[in-house]
Amino acid sequence: MGAWFYVGHVSGGGQKMKWKKISGAPKSGILFLGFVPHSCGGYICCFYWNKKLKQWQNNIDGGCDKPTHWMPLPESPKT
Repeated sequence: MGAWFYVGHVSGGGQKMKWKKISGAPKSGILFLGFVPHSCGGYICCFYWNKKLKQWQNNIDGGCDKPTHWMPLPESPKT
């Protein structure tokens, strides 16, 4: 199950993570955080490259949004 949220501070490993242009995002099928511009300012959710459709797909509803930037997922918390 996915989740979405409006743009806010994203950090990982105690350091602020930097957004990269979508042209450099991995197309191997792994999930990453993607930023999609929107009239409300934009939103962030997990994306992956759908090889069959040849486009970015979000993991919330399977929609094919157009992210402009990406960053790797932060590390999972230690339990």
